[in-house]
Amino acid sequence: MQKEVVSVLAAVAELIKERNGSETDVEYFAALITTLEGSPLSEPSRTAAVAFLLQLIVKKVPKEVLQSQFTKIVQVLYTKMLENSESSEGSALKYLLSVLGVVLRAQPAGVWNVANTKNMVVSVASLCAHEKPWVRTMARRVVRAVLTDPITAMDNGLHPASPSVGMFIQQQLQSALSSKNGETTAMRYLCLLEGVMHKMPSPLFKQLAENILSSFAIADPMVKCSALQCLHRCLQRQPCDAALPVETNVLLVKALKQLSPPYEDITVCAYWMQALAEAHVCLTAKDPHRCYSLLPATLELMVKLFDTGDEQLAQLTYQILARLIERSVQDNEECAKSLLSLLDRALNVHSTTVWKYVLRSQMRLYESAGAGIIGEEFEKALKTLALLRESDECFCKQELDFVSGFPRFPRRYLFDLIHEICCNVS
Repeated sequence: MQKEVVSVLAAVAELIKERNGSETDVEYFAALITTLEGSPLSEPSRTAAVAFLLQLIVKKVPKEVLQSQFTKIVQVLYTKMLENSESSEGSALKYLLSVLGVVLRAQPAGVWNVANTKNMVVSVASLCAHEKPWVRTMARRVVRAVLTDPITAMDNGLHPASPSVGMFIQQQLQSALSSKNGETTAMRYLCLLEGVMHKMPSPLFKQLAENILSSFAIADPMVKCSALQCLHRCLQRQPCDAALPVETNVLLVKALKQLSPPYEDITVCAYWMQALAEAHVCLTAKDPHRCYSLLPATLELMVKLFDTGDEQLAQLTYQILARLIERSVQDNEECAKSLLSLLDRALNVHSTTVWKYVLRSQMRLYESAGAGIIGEEFEKALKTLALLRESDECFCKQELDFVSGFPRFPRRYLFDLIHEICCNVS
C-alpha cells in the first residue's frame, strides 16, 4: 500500500496547489475527502491509501470544521464503508472506521438526538462481528469511544445512542445463542458488550444480563467464559444507578450464585468467581447492608473450593477472596468473623495440598479487618494455627509463622491468648 499512499499524497498536494491553497491540515483533509468520494470500487487499495491518510490528518482538523461539514463527511465515509464491508481487503474499512470515530466524537450533544446518527453507530456495532480481526477491533473502539464519551452523555451519565446500540446487541446475541453454529458470533458481541454494557439504561441492562446468563445453557465452555468475562469487566467499571440499580444488582448476585459451575472446569469456575465477586463489590458501593446480607453464602461457596485441593483453583480463590476482603468484608465485623470461621474449617484433610493459600487468605483478613475481628472465632482460629504449628507432621511452618505475626492486634490480648494456647498444647 506504500506506493498507493505516496501516489495519493502527491495527487492531493498537486490538487491543492492548483487551487492556490497553502497546504494546511484542513485543505488536505478536504482534498482527501473529495478524493475518497471519487475513488472507484474496483480499486480497494487506493481507497485504503486515501483512508489511511485521512485517519492521520483528521486528528489535526479543528472540531468546528468537523461539526460544520458533518453531514457531507459522514455521507462519504458511510458510503465507502458500505462499499468495502464485504471486501477481502480489510484495511480500507479499518481506516474508514477510525476516521468516522474521530468525526463522531467531535460532534456536539445535540447531534445525537438525530435518529440517523444513532443508526450510524448501530451500523458500526454490526461490524464487531466482521471476519477481519482488525475491523472488529476498530469497530469496538469506535462504539466504546462514542458511548463512553462524558461530553455527549446525558444528565444520568448515559449516552443517547446507548439504547439503540444495546437493543441491536441484544437481538444479535439472542439470535446467535439460539442458532446451531452461533458461538463465534455470540463471543464477538460479548466482547463488544463488556466495554459498553455499563452505559446501558437499566431495563436494557437487565435484559442483556439475562441473555448473558442464558448462555450457560450452551455446552461450549468458551461461550460461558466470554459471558462471565463480559459481566466481570462491565461490573469493574462500576455502573451507575441509571444502568444498574440496587435491586438489579441483588438479582444478579443471586443468579450468579445459582449458576455455580462444577469445580472440575477450572477456567469457567475462575471467571464465575470473578463475576460474582465484582457483583458484590458493586453492591457494596451502592447498598452495603444488602451486600452484607448476601455475602456469607457467597464466601461459603468460594472457600469450599479449597477442599478440591487443586493448586491453580486455590490460588485463584485466594486472589478473589483478597479482592472481596479489601472491598466488602473488612468493613463488616459479622462478615469478617464468618469468613474467618470458614477459613479455619478449610484447614482440613481435603485441602492439605493448598493450605498455604488458606493461610494467606487468613493473613489478608487479619491485615484488613484488624482488631475488629477479635472474638470467639479469632481465638478458635489462633488455637488451630498453634496446634498445627506444634504438630510433628507440620509441613507449612513458614506460612504458619508468617500468619502468626498479627501486627495489628493488641499485644496484651495476644500474650494472654498465646499463653493459654501453649498451656493447652503442653
